[in-house]
Amino acid sequence: MKVGICIVFYKDTQHLQRLAKAIKDIDFQDFRVYFTDNHASKIHVSGFEELFPEAVYIESKFNTGFAGGNNILAKHAVNEGCDFVWILNPDMAPHPACLTQLLECIHLNLDTEAVGPVLLYGEENRSEIIQFAGAKVDFISQKKTALFSDIKLSQMPKLSQQEVDLINGGSLLIRAERVKKENLFAEEYFLYNDEIDLMRRIKNDGHNVKVVFNAVCSHHHDWSKKNAANYHLMYYYMMRNKIQYWKKYDHQFQVLKSFFESVLKFPIILRFCIKTSGIKLLYFYYLGLLHGYLGKKGKAQLFD
Repeated sequence: MKVGICIVFYKDTQHLQRLAKAIKDIDFQDFRVYFTDNHASKIHVSGFEELFPEAVYIESKFNTGFAGGNNILAKHAVNEGCDFVWILNPDMAPHPACLTQLLECIHLNLDTEAVGPVLLYGEENRSEIIQFAGAKVDFISQKKTALFSDIKLSQMPKLSQQEVDLINGGSLLIRAERVKKENLFAEEYFLYNDEIDLMRRIKNDGHNVKVVFNAVCSHHHDWSKKNAANYHLMYYYMMRNKIQYWKKYDHQFQVLKSFFESVLKFPIILRFCIKTSGIKLLYFYYLGLLHGYLGKKGKAQLFD
């Protein structure tokens, strides 16, 4: 079994050393790393090549987003004979046995097309707390029910795996057959909400996805309120692409419902935005909704 590890960089120089070390420490050795740099300066290229010389750099002429960048890398990996593709965000740090455990699960379960690990918070004071371990999803409303979040890893059920509806796209192992069939991620989303679309297509084809409980990855995302710019970008795309998804699958009632909810729940949304990163988040939250209603797709010119 050969694995292609796909990494899309954008503004991730702070993660380079930790990421390279984590990949070097993986106990499964039959893999090849493919990466691209979506930042105009290409600032990550020399740094990552110095830390991980074996990595294959695939040049991107412009910012293709999470979706486009990973689609390009996944195709290169599969064309070079990889049996599986592991999408890995730069802020992830897989534990040494993570890939081995993911491969064991997907190899033994032929009806399983994609698997993901348990994600822990990356901060030192929360390093044993689960951030995400899969979710159940209503594929019409997009309502997600996270499983086991915010408990200690030691409190997890003594299970080896569990079928779920959604795994995090930032650490996702998937069979090469999906890449041969179509793009992994729908590029009109650019970033965020790509996973739910992919999971829906997998389920519609009669396959399933699983979270593997003994596969663990630390997620070193900055969740603090001071990271306002990231929250602006994240909630703009999340709200816009939520509408995009409903339109794509002709759930027009959900589009209409979301409009009225965005008006009626304004005080709740206002409090949420202020608590999360400040009042400015409210602007990007509602702008994302507006652009979703207007049908805007791809990269938003609001962000560099």
